Amino acid sequence: TNGVELALEWNNRDFEPSPTRGDRFEFKFGRDFGWFDSDSTWTRWEASYSKYLSLGESKWARQRVLALNVWTSDTPTWDESGGEVASRPPEYRSARLGGFYRMRAYPFSRFNDRSAIYYGAEYRYMPRWNPWKTIGWIERWLDIDWWQFVPFAEAGRVAPNWSLGTLHEDMKWDVGLGVRFMAKKSVVRFDFAAGEESTGFWAMFSQPF
Repeated sequence: TNGVELALEWNNRDFEPSPTRGDRFEFKFGRDFGWFDSDSTWTRWEASYSKYLSLGESKWARQRVLALNVWTSDTPTWDESGGEVASRPPEYRSARLGGFYRMRAYPFSRFNDRSAIYYGAEYRYMPRWNPWKTIGWIERWLDIDWWQFVPFAEAGRVAPNWSLGTLHEDMKWDVGLGVRFMAKKSVVRFDFAAGEESTGFWAMFSQPF
């Protein structure tokens, strides 16, 4: 495949690796024109909005943040007839759910279709107590500035057409718990999630949104 992808982003988050307040909106548009050796032509768009609400400090917490995300995507060129699907993007660029960013209880691309929608909510709780600073070799090699407990919930659905009614019927869901670390100035996360049909455990860099 070959083509072009354009993106528009609006971002006023206070700290990009792990925000405590602000918003982020992103819109992407991708098009494969079928030139050269492309398998087919296709068009796809996606939009994502994230909101971060600081809940302030507490006796035991250095920081408490409610993080919210909604994401949706559609492939308007998708053509399904005669048992075959044409004019769709490759799997890695398609509207899909599952994996370490969206619907973490499910394997990569567990749900894949023309359209998709996703909702995610996380409560990021940063304790004042940081035991990692007292362990010499961890402090020396990992330099953990802070850590977080993160309960989260997700819901989403794929569908053969972009319709708010269809996309909100029989949605898949999962809930989970994560532990995040700011190690060597990068966010490292370990997430466990459980859903209707499976569970997932992920070790990854960066917050999911």
